[in-house]
Amino acid sequence: MLSASIAHADRLGLMIDVGLPDGASLAVAYQPDPRLRMHAGASHNTISGGGRVGLTLAPIRSFMSPTLSLDVGRFAKGDANPLVRAVSGDEMFDSPLIERLGYSYANAQVGLQWGGPRTVFYVQGGISYVAGTLRDLESASSMVTFEEDPRFAVWTPSLRLGLVVFVL
Repeated sequence: MLSASIAHADRLGLMIDVGLPDGASLAVAYQPDPRLRMHAGASHNTISGGGRVGLTLAPIRSFMSPTLSLDVGRFAKGDANPLVRAVSGDEMFDSPLIERLGYSYANAQVGLQWGGPRTVFYVQGGISYVAGTLRDLESASSMVTFEEDPRFAVWTPSLRLGLVVFVL
């Protein structure tokens, strides 16, 4: 009886992490098997809110384990001007190009996780595909016109550091 309750004690948890291009995220994690963790939650990238879903495979069951994670996420349009002002120190900075900045992304990351049955720390790195729309690009130059806002897509390195605490 005791072993059955211990086997199911670490299936549902809270996950918190920070990374690029993910921003900061708070998610619910579900672990149907010690080698598989799924998550879904809310994110913020200092510009706007968004969400992310994903899964992590940890094929080796030990205190420290290699991982493979796949995620997809989306950030709503938000004004990046305040962030640029804060980072640059230029209080007069204002660009219509970044007033409605939003993007979608997909991550593929490898990493390490370590901890016990109730708490897991992790660090991951890999590659991300980021796609969005450039808005108001015509405001940057009077010599260029567009029938519609151009889309962009880039491959970029990604990194994430996080913690999962299982509660149920």
